Amino acid sequence: LSVRGSRAEKTDFLRTKLSFDGFFPLAEKNVIHNRILFDRIFSKDEIPESELIRFGGANLLRGYKQEQFETESLLFGTLEYRLFLDRRTALVLFSDAAYSQQFFASYGAGVRLIAPFGGLGVDYAVPQEGNLLSGKVHFIYQNRF
Repeated sequence: LSVRGSRAEKTDFLRTKLSFDGFFPLAEKNVIHNRILFDRIFSKDEIPESELIRFGGANLLRGYKQEQFETESLLFGTLEYRLFLDRRTALVLFSDAAYSQQFFASYGAGVRLIAPFGGLGVDYAVPQEGNLLSGKVHFIYQNRF
């Protein structure tokens, strides 16, 4: 849970973010990854564009352009099935969904490689209104501290 407030550009607002990230083993080499995020900006004034929540792309709603959408309120979820081929490599099937004034969804597949410095991945995702040829390739890097 994170809460952030600002008086930027003479605008008072409060931003709250609540997230859940879980990994659930099904059987040997099979894992379900679930992520839920609620992000909301509360303000009695108009929120500056620079402070809006941006989503779309590799981290929030694969299959769409990076930060394609902006909003004051977002509910996001992802469900992934991971099949580990060995200790460091997994195949991934996933579905992402988001709601912000309208519903967005995508589905796809990818590969994850766990390295000593973090995780690498490549995903191919198709947006809800698209076909298999209209998808996007997303490259993912997660550093490890």
